[in-house]
Amino acid sequence: MYLSNTTRKNSFIKKTFKNLSIILCFSIIFNYFIGLTSIQATETVSKDLIISEYVEGSGNDYKAIELYNNSGHDVDLSNYSLINCFNGNQLNEGSVLKLNGNLKYKDTLVIVVNKNLKSKLENLGVNNVIIGYNAINFNGDDALVLKKGNTIIDSIGKVGERKVWSSGSISTKDHTLIRKSSVLYGDTIINDNFDPSIEWISFPKNDITHLGYHEIDSSSENIQNSAIVNATPAPGEVEKGTKITLSTSTTGSSIYFTLNGEDPISNGLLYTNPIEINEDKTITAVAKKDEKYGKKSSFKYTIKKPLKLISIKSARQKNKGEKVLIEGVITGKIGNNAYIQDNTAGIYLYAGSNIQKDFVVGNKVSIVGEIDDWNNLKQLKNIECIKLISTGNTLIPKKINASDIGEDLESQLVKISNIELTEVPADSYKGYTIKAKQGETQLQLRVDSHIAEDIDSNNYKNGFIVDIIGIIGQYKSNYQIMLRNKHDIITNSSRVKPVESSVRPGIIKKGTKITLYTETIGAKIYYTLDGSKPTCKSILYNGQAIILNKNSTIKAIAIKENMLDSLVKTFNFIVREPGEATRIRYIQGQSHISPLINTTVDEVMGIVTAVEGTKAFYMQDPNPDNDIKTSEGIYVYKYKSGVKVGDLVKVTGTVKEIVNGFEGGLTTTEIAATNVSIESHNNPLPKPVIVGIGGRIPPTQIIDNDSFNKFDPDEDAIDFYESLEGMLVEINNPLIVGISEKYGEITVVGDDGQNSVNKKSIHNGLVISKDNFNPERITIDDVLVPLSNRSKKFINPNFKVKVGDKFANSVIGVMSYGYGKYTLLNTEALPKIIDGGAKREITKIVPNEDKLTIASYNIENFSSKTDPKRITGIAKSIINNLKAPDIVSLIEIQDNDGSKNTSIVDASQTYKKLIDTIIDNGGPKYKFTDINPVDDKDGGIPGGNIRVGFIYRSDRVSLVNDGKKGDPTESVKIVGKNATAHLSVNPGRIAPTNEAFEHSRKSLVAEFNFKGQKVFIIGNHLCSKRGDDGLFGSHQPPKRNSEIQRHKQATVINNFVDQIFKANPNANVVVLGDLNDFNFSETVSILKGKGNNNVLTNMIDKLPKNERFSYVHEGNSQVLDNILVSNHLVDSTTIDIVNINSEFIDACGRVSDHDPVLIQMKLQNQNSDTNVNNDIILDILTPQENLDNIKVGGDAKITIRAKNISQSTKDITLIIALYDKNNSMLNYSATKISLKAGESSDMTSSMKVIAGGSKIKCMIWDSLEKMSPLRHNKILYIAP
Repeated sequence: MYLSNTTRKNSFIKKTFKNLSIILCFSIIFNYFIGLTSIQATETVSKDLIISEYVEGSGNDYKAIELYNNSGHDVDLSNYSLINCFNGNQLNEGSVLKLNGNLKYKDTLVIVVNKNLKSKLENLGVNNVIIGYNAINFNGDDALVLKKGNTIIDSIGKVGERKVWSSGSISTKDHTLIRKSSVLYGDTIINDNFDPSIEWISFPKNDITHLGYHEIDSSSENIQNSAIVNATPAPGEVEKGTKITLSTSTTGSSIYFTLNGEDPISNGLLYTNPIEINEDKTITAVAKKDEKYGKKSSFKYTIKKPLKLISIKSARQKNKGEKVLIEGVITGKIGNNAYIQDNTAGIYLYAGSNIQKDFVVGNKVSIVGEIDDWNNLKQLKNIECIKLISTGNTLIPKKINASDIGEDLESQLVKISNIELTEVPADSYKGYTIKAKQGETQLQLRVDSHIAEDIDSNNYKNGFIVDIIGIIGQYKSNYQIMLRNKHDIITNSSRVKPVESSVRPGIIKKGTKITLYTETIGAKIYYTLDGSKPTCKSILYNGQAIILNKNSTIKAIAIKENMLDSLVKTFNFIVREPGEATRIRYIQGQSHISPLINTTVDEVMGIVTAVEGTKAFYMQDPNPDNDIKTSEGIYVYKYKSGVKVGDLVKVTGTVKEIVNGFEGGLTTTEIAATNVSIESHNNPLPKPVIVGIGGRIPPTQIIDNDSFNKFDPDEDAIDFYESLEGMLVEINNPLIVGISEKYGEITVVGDDGQNSVNKKSIHNGLVISKDNFNPERITIDDVLVPLSNRSKKFINPNFKVKVGDKFANSVIGVMSYGYGKYTLLNTEALPKIIDGGAKREITKIVPNEDKLTIASYNIENFSSKTDPKRITGIAKSIINNLKAPDIVSLIEIQDNDGSKNTSIVDASQTYKKLIDTIIDNGGPKYKFTDINPVDDKDGGIPGGNIRVGFIYRSDRVSLVNDGKKGDPTESVKIVGKNATAHLSVNPGRIAPTNEAFEHSRKSLVAEFNFKGQKVFIIGNHLCSKRGDDGLFGSHQPPKRNSEIQRHKQATVINNFVDQIFKANPNANVVVLGDLNDFNFSETVSILKGKGNNNVLTNMIDKLPKNERFSYVHEGNSQVLDNILVSNHLVDSTTIDIVNINSEFIDACGRVSDHDPVLIQMKLQNQNSDTNVNNDIILDILTPQENLDNIKVGGDAKITIRAKNISQSTKDITLIIALYDKNNSMLNYSATKISLKAGESSDMTSSMKVIAGGSKIKCMIWDSLEKMSPLRHNKILYIAP
């Protein structure tokens, strides 16, 4: 038996098998002596699959693993798996790719990340290529393991270690590695040190030319390991006449090749000169030295077919990656990139860092490039050749309306007239967006940061009516008009053009000369230097330069007879004496954008307050002024600056505004430093600014109320935190109101929340309201002092924290901004946690034999593959915390293989796993029902196929017409009338093909029977808030674009509910789920039904305000999970939000990110015709806010509008009655009227709310004597 010559195998094992015959004679002694070692040895020497090639290159287009079948026979791959132990994970934590199919002996299987590389390889003639997606989305520091069943048969790297493994020039990062042909067996020892030079040969980055072929010489006698042939240029499409050079890394080798597919060892020609390719050819080559042959290599070349000139419109219709030849006129330029247009369409030209001299506006050029898509913008990249056809071509923009903008006009030069500017940022020159509108159509006018000349935003203001010339661009879902220069904004011709300055405002040298001018010929310029508004009586500018020797503000206006005066322009200049250092406060300014953006500053002085690794640091001026509007701190980007906390430094560099996070966030001011000089060490740090009592108190009501038009830190929280950007701050008595273990963030309010006392939840979190999103929250982020690790868990497993806990001492750090919020980057370890006492709740609802309990529970991407510990946790929460509800609407149920992207959509194993676990932990038996979605059509994680489903207790509840389930695309209907009304299929999906549910979870309705009474339950998971503006984003007020789809979904659901009530006005209906919207939102209002069509009540509104939350996001306790019921069920329904997850971390028992919501109800007999009279339409006119705030000692005043829709006169009595907690009446008031047929009238009834009152019933009867109800009762609860 032969062993591989690898030195990484256990020497004891090799010695054992070398003397195999002796050992077999003494098998009893052998087995006693080595025990399990014999098993390892047997596994080691068994021939099997090996990892034969490893490609780690640029992005996902150059990541691949090649497996080679060296087993001696064909194999069934269904028992094999490849595991990516990413980020230093152990074997059981890695990403697993299960293989399938068959692999012939001596064949290879190539596994790639995406279809782009698969397509490339197939074009090179490589067979057996599959896509492994995330399982092999490895980097150079990730170990890979190949398993057969539970047996390890090969590996690369060291499991449990995160590092780039290298030896000399051979490395697992940015290299292609090929297994030496002498390696016959896999490396089964996965936790020893890994040296890639022992078994692997290195090739350059992105070399994929050897994939699909591997050769083994089992004798290992005739192999020259390094003699592998390379070909230049790389295989693929080449020009006719291209000469191919063959080479090998082994000195003194000869190369033999064939062009007809024959074996180069037996029939090869000796390579002496480059091989000319004039037709499609495959070169097969091998190197030979000292009669030893290397590994054969194959190179497939095809002759490029001449590209045919096509229109840009045709080019835009080509697939991504296709090469095209187009010609057109350059219409605009952004940096090195440009827009080109012909008479059919336009397209963006991406040149990257390559300067294209012929990219000049007006030039007509022909271009060859590759079709690509960048954030929904169609573009050409990898531009190969450009031919200049003509210059100076006239550009005539296409006249359109704003409503015409769409894909067909993308990248075309257009003109839109009569646009109103609605949001113009102040003091901006490049890299900003102006919001505008034409009629009802909203527009974004984008000034890119790479255009050639500034466009001064101060030349325009809100309300201006202008014409726009620009190019239609697109970023993600937003179309933008890309402006090229200031002439693209055409202002009113009757208004004088604004005054311009010859010197850009900012820091200038003492004695600088300032010249003022306007483009309006004959206009006179008047200016002031004292900050006052200029008029025709101010200083007349005479053309002489204004010499500035001190800090100055020039305000100027241009005036011409018979024309409107220009805007007043303000130019702020900071004058420096020779040698005077620039102050940080000058850079920060009284705004969100530095007045010195994109300018060079030198020798800015500050003391280093914090260091961010090796890339950057924060510094603060030790000599501040008294202006609270200007920050004294700033972020400095300089790699390996060598500074330490306490160093006094001088910084030279360029002022930048950097977006840290996603689009729509604010910018952070920084100095991109070219030089940092350390003046001294160990200086005392500036005293932190206290944020709270004893210092500067943050606003608690307003984030922004002026769309950035006024910098007002006293009133606007967004300006308050900006005025502290980069400075050391201190939070005293921090109360914890939110935790994100995933991102290492803890959100707090200072002073134990004394300034937020009216907003506190029952556990001391902060509850949002319609008009207050708690701007006083501050998020502590672990950027400087890590709190969470790469596995997105707290580094210290004993760090248990929850909402309502407190820090024992104050927290000090640097004020920063990132990912849509202001953050405090703590500069030292966080203080000890003081337990706030919050416990995971058990529902207050007591099970009742005659009452139905229903829960809504988002269990966060749950599948049969979910961590067993979490599965048990969810099961126990249903049993113990919810007391085993009769019906549970489950949200985010994944298919059987979870997030693995396969064609599987069935979730029966997922439900079974949960139901079995409930039984195993002492719970009752549940059944389940759902409808499988169409693969990857319902949003969520690709491959997860999340959906809404129901589990229900089969001992108490049954499905009506069980077994008649709907299809994924079938719309459920209501069949029958009154008590016989039922679903056409059960369960069924509500309008699943309606555009409202495109790429979103579909709403599921099921009809259940409980003790002879039926109830319709509609489970929902409406579209997420992803894509909405952040509360502290660059758009104020924030836009909630996701609401558009949710409102459409709510309308569809509301229409279906109306169908139910049309068929049976007495129907028991429950609408519940993760609505991804607040209880006070328009979405919920639509679901309820408005005005006379109000049919549902949100039971969330019946809870005290401090209990209205099921989710905590960035410290805001809020409701996303709502339960609405038929109005007539309100009196007999109780609700409880069971807070067991949202306020806690995993270590405290959290099993999901949402809290479950539970109701208990006494169902009404749907056969009854006497409990309600629908001849009267009722609408409560008193605002809900007033109803929510009825308090003991106050007046309860309720106004309704009643309309008689019958054919006869009706007596109507409005009664409001006060009840105590035991449902005993304490007081009442009644108002009576008579309404003729078709008549309507407003009625008001009021009374004093006396002590002991708990709730108020609003009742509509015919009279106090007959007491026949005309409409269902309304219940109002007394505010605490």
